[in-house]
Amino acid sequence: MHAARRDLPNDGRLATFAAMVVAWALWHGPLALGALAPLHLSYLVLWLGARLPGGLATKHDLSYGIYIYAFPLQQVMVTLGVSGAVSPLWFAALSLIVTAPAALASWMLVERPALRLRPAVFGQLEGHMNARSATAP
Repeated sequence: MHAARRDLPNDGRLATFAAMVVAWALWHGPLALGALAPLHLSYLVLWLGARLPGGLATKHDLSYGIYIYAFPLQQVMVTLGVSGAVSPLWFAALSLIVTAPAALASWMLVERPALRLRPAVFGQLEGHMNARSATAP
């Protein structure tokens, strides 16, 4: 997608077509999904990111929390037998539903407070480094 960025228009008709291909591929199983959906889904996600108005994502960055907590929570779900009871698509949806609250808690309780401390900490480090360089021979 990055290599073709200059040739791909930001077009709602292409996004609609991409959504239709992804839906068709989901309906027809893993082979169709693996063969057709990756590029179409990529275009659709990029188009949505460019077109949707800001909201939760502009105020709260859940990406790192999703990255950190998704795998362990999915393993707990597998251990509890959830993966055997539902289809892979439903398992993915349930994984996101279970992971999102953990990611939000991580953002609110750990990441955002840590980012607020960053200017103070780096300001002190910078001042310390400047003082050391000023006294160097």
